[in-house]
Amino acid sequence: MACYIRAYGSRFDVDAFVGSSSIEWPDVWRAGEAKVLAEPNSPKEYQKSGLQIEVGDGDQFTSLLRDASDFMRKNRDELLRLASDPGVERVEIDFGLTWNSNMAVVSVTMPAEFVALAGEVRFAIEVTYYDWD
Repeated sequence: MACYIRAYGSRFDVDAFVGSSSIEWPDVWRAGEAKVLAEPNSPKEYQKSGLQIEVGDGDQFTSLLRDASDFMRKNRDELLRLASDPGVERVEIDFGLTWNSNMAVVSVTMPAEFVALAGEVRFAIEVTYYDWD
């Protein structure tokens, strides 16, 4: 399981933002560049410029929440600057979780404190499930 912070936009000047950012962004892409892992029936080039960083990795959802919270608190001002960039259309925190298709129900609960922190830095929250069979 992993947790990523991601931002993108069709008019996002990602190079200008990264060049002045206090965060080192390891994953950066630009509109028009070829996608490294294009899904079938999807565009082969990025439609929007963006960036992302892994902020948590572990076996427990609670550890991902803690890592993500720590990163958002530590980098609050820079993340607010990212969310306020006029070219950014969406900023999100994405929890990539695994599930077993034999399970009838999968649920996660996010504490109110985490939801408030994500809202404070203007982040959407996404949960992506991957089949672990």
